[in-house]
Amino acid sequence: MENSKLINSLRSRISEYKSTELYKNKALKQDILSIEIALCLFELSIDCKRKITEEENYWFKGAFYIDNDITGEWQDISNMYNDLVELQKRLSD
Repeated sequence: MENSKLINSLRSRISEYKSTELYKNKALKQDILSIEIALCLFELSIDCKRKITEEENYWFKGAFYIDNDITGEWQDISNMYNDLVELQKRLSD
């Protein structure tokens, strides 16, 4: 998936998710906010040609937990996050 399409799709889907009752769950909210941080860092690296620091790479390492928490109708958010993580790995190499 193209970078800008992934960014826009993920932002849109997160926005939809935030309007549901599920977003009130503390663990799920933490997952979504973590994905948003990774998304912002990824966008900074693309748009501003800014390298993601070693400390910031932390936000790209939550796939296992997010896969287990965000399931069912919202699984595509987890899948897009995984795509984002893979793109970030390729760009940082």
